[in-house]
Amino acid sequence: AADPRAAAAAQYPQTALEEAEATAHALRLGHERARLVSRRREMVSTFDASLKDLRREKAALEAELKAADMKRLVVYQELVQLKQFEKRETVLTDKLDSKIAERDDIAVKTEQCTRRLQSKTEEIEGVTEKKKSVLKEFDTMVDESHQFREALLKVFLKKIKRLKKKAAGEDDGQLL
Repeated sequence: AADPRAAAAAQYPQTALEEAEATAHALRLGHERARLVSRRREMVSTFDASLKDLRREKAALEAELKAADMKRLVVYQELVQLKQFEKRETVLTDKLDSKIAERDDIAVKTEQCTRRLQSKTEEIEGVTEKKKSVLKEFDTMVDESHQFREALLKVFLKKIKRLKKKAAGEDDGQLL
């Protein structure tokens, strides 16, 4: 399966021109082979550099992804805590509202008690004034030199116990 031209050329010796052409062709092929080998090495080197850059970029992206995942976890934990705090705050707000209402109620009751105390104080002052006027009247009626003055004063100052009302209309304040 040899080439018939190559077989015929092998029978005859080559001329100087043919040898020069063969040498030039061999040099061209050697130069082309060297260029292709150099290009192949350059492509392999470029591929390796690109692969190295991609691996570096992949590692950086994985690190960013891990950091983002950690950040997401922290944010989720903060969310859970915020929900717990919100529940506690709601409970405390309800307690605060109830205590404020209780304080306001106590303030109203205190005000009512203060008004009643004032009215009782005024009533006591009125009774005290009335007692003083009655004692003055007693002094004007019974002279200091009267022989029964002490006994009359004792009876006069004696407190009277009154019965409490049993039913409406019955016993309207009998004396004992």
